[in-house]
Amino acid sequence: MRLKRSHSCITWIDQNLKPSYAECDIFKTFERVYAEQFVVVQEKVEIKPPEQIPSSSVQSPDDLDATYRNKDGKEIRGQSINVVETTHPENPLNLITDVSVNPANKDDSKVLHERLDTLKKKTPELEELHFDGAYGSSDNDQKCEQHGTTPVQTAVRGPKPDVEMSMKKISDKAYSVSCPQQTVTSAPTRKRHKAAFDCAVCERCSLQSTCPTIKRKKNRVLYFTHEYFLALTRQKGINSLPEERRKLRSNVEATVQEFVCKIPHRKLKVRGAFKASIFAFSVALGINFGRIYRLIQIDPSSVKAISLYCAQIVKEQSQMIRRVIGFCHKKAIIPGLRFNFR
Repeated sequence: MRLKRSHSCITWIDQNLKPSYAECDIFKTFERVYAEQFVVVQEKVEIKPPEQIPSSSVQSPDDLDATYRNKDGKEIRGQSINVVETTHPENPLNLITDVSVNPANKDDSKVLHERLDTLKKKTPELEELHFDGAYGSSDNDQKCEQHGTTPVQTAVRGPKPDVEMSMKKISDKAYSVSCPQQTVTSAPTRKRHKAAFDCAVCERCSLQSTCPTIKRKKNRVLYFTHEYFLALTRQKGINSLPEERRKLRSNVEATVQEFVCKIPHRKLKVRGAFKASIFAFSVALGINFGRIYRLIQIDPSSVKAISLYCAQIVKEQSQMIRRVIGFCHKKAIIPGLRFNFR
């Protein structure tokens, strides 16, 4: 009964108050919730089933930028902070070089794709980029190739293949393709590449029932593209690294904890993408200053060597904050905003 009354009330509000309050922000929020979570069926307002409600729907009237995401069985509502830092084993000082705040429902691979050009611009000598399985994608492989950066994926997204294949590029038209039993050289076709394996060897293989190759009259064939080669290289790249470089990504997990420890119960004390961005940039600056200070305490002679580099990083992050603040004040999103730094 209460649900029916709620539906009637919502319909009445939409029909009778819209002419007078259509331009009010709070009524626009009501209209958004009404469109996202309700549907009219035979002149009756009904609640949409959960699977029809988009992840970008209103999660809270206090934070219209918040989105929903279910990641590994964990429900997340709000914003996502992504951090990139240098992690060269020989560096006496590694700093956070990039911070981005995105909707929680934005795929990690898309976040990385949007940041790759900026990362290369900030660190032109970037040779390797370490990330977990969620950030890998074909688009990112191609962009890394353009920038001359080797993507290193520390975990594979999705199920592990039954048959391990490996490839090496010989030329633009030829690849060396290996399975657990044999190695062949591919030949180009009109749109793809073709690797033909000896059927006599394949017949003795215990993995032929799950092999990704296709059986033909004369041999077993694997068709693939350059994008497939890049993805396979990314997934297996970590195995070719020295042992001391295989766990470099673990360092950024510790950095993320420096952000998390300032968020009690993993809930920010502020709302909205803008304030979340200010929080993220401010924490990153604080972490960088802390690392610089500790290095100077240990080795005072390093001040001159790191001053220019550190100044550039701090300048870039400060400019991010100023740009966001300037944009929001220009749009009159948050007039009279005050900050309390502790």
